[in-house]
Amino acid sequence: GAGCIVANNKEYSALGLSYNLADKEYAKKIALQGCEQMKKKNKILSECKCEIIFINNKQVKRNN
Repeated sequence: GAGCIVANNKEYSALGLSYNLADKEYAKKIALQGCEQMKKKNKILSECKCEIIFINNKQVKRNN
């Protein structure tokens, strides 16, 4: 899964998910695209970047 979070905030502004895909890199791409689409649809103009936050139900460390 991918999420978009603004610095110094603990809420995700947008999320993107993918599931049941054999190729991990393709799954990441789909999740990031979903996050970007949600940002666009909801007109989220804040400075947040969609990043991978979960892979196979395991949280990925955020780069701060």
